[in-house]
Amino acid sequence: MTLHKVSHFNKAMPPPQGKRHFSAKNLAFKSKSLLYLLCRTLIATSMRFSMQQRLLKSFLICLSLFVVLTVMMIFSSRIHVGFMGYLSALIFGTLFTSCGVVIGDMFRRFVMPDLVFASGSFDMLCKKVFWLIGPQAIGWLIGYMGYQGFMRNVLGFYI
Repeated sequence: MTLHKVSHFNKAMPPPQGKRHFSAKNLAFKSKSLLYLLCRTLIATSMRFSMQQRLLKSFLICLSLFVVLTVMMIFSSRIHVGFMGYLSALIFGTLFTSCGVVIGDMFRRFVMPDLVFASGSFDMLCKKVFWLIGPQAIGWLIGYMGYQGFMRNVLGFYI
């Protein structure tokens, strides 16, 4: 003997009575609620990135920054390092700063407080912004200094 669970979803829905009225007010309410659900979903899923997704995101951000910096170096009248210098700047700059950002993110996830006290709204904004991007930015800066030292002392390019 098999037991079947019966719910109201399994029953046939009665046909709608009368005409449906689509007004601008109903449409605006539906679009606002859809936008709210979309934003809520994006925020909820952005907080749950896996380590691999965070690594890829950090790598792509650092790569895009160093593409811009390399293009600026190419068109600069003060920096002349040749093709291999520009290519190594792009590759090693991306690697060093990506490592710094990932280490900064791991540090942030380890030491981020659960509760933050503030004296006002601006103080709270400053603390929230710091804990959102602060350790990653510090890691990027340390990675950039490591990249500068590597380019100067190991490869001999003065950038």
